Amino acid sequence: MPVLTTDTPEVACLMKRNWRLRKLIEAVGNLEYEVTGTAYNHLAHSVIERMLSMKVGHAIEKGLETACDGCICQETILSLPMEDIRTCGIAARKMPEEELAKLVDMTDDEVRASLMRIRGIGKWTVDMCLIFYLGRSDILPVEDGAIRQMFQWLYGEPITNANVR
Repeated sequence: MPVLTTDTPEVACLMKRNWRLRKLIEAVGNLEYEVTGTAYNHLAHSVIERMLSMKVGHAIEKGLETACDGCICQETILSLPMEDIRTCGIAARKMPEEELAKLVDMTDDEVRASLMRIRGIGKWTVDMCLIFYLGRSDILPVEDGAIRQMFQWLYGEPITNANVR
C-alpha cells in the first residue's frame, strides 16, 4: 500500500513552500492510500456516472457489469459485441484501447489532453486518475471540494482556485 510521508519529495516540497501546510501535514502524519481497480475501470465508471445522472449512470453500470460477468475491465469490454454495449445504454467505445495503454508513458499534460476529449471526463476525473492509477504524487487537485475546504480552514477565509495555486 503506498504511503505519503514527510520524506516523500512532493510532500517535503509542500511543507517547505507553505508553513500552514507543514503544520497540518505534521499533525496528520503519514498517509496510506489504496489503489483499487484499474485506470480503465475508474474511467469507465466516471464516464458512465456522468452520462445523464448518477441514478441512470448506476443503472447503466449495473447492466454493463452484468454483460461483463462482473468484471468491468478493458479485456471484457473489448470482447463484448458493440450491440451488447449499446443495449446497456452506452453509445460507443470512447477511446481506443491502444491509447489507454499509452497513458502510463504520457506526461501529465498529455494525459489531460487525451482523456478530456472524452465526453464525461473532466479535470477532476483526470486528476484522480493521475494520482491513484498512474501514481503521479505531484498532482494537487485544487478544484476538489475537500482540498478547497482544507485551504479555507487553513487560511480562515474563502479561497479561489487561483489562491490555492
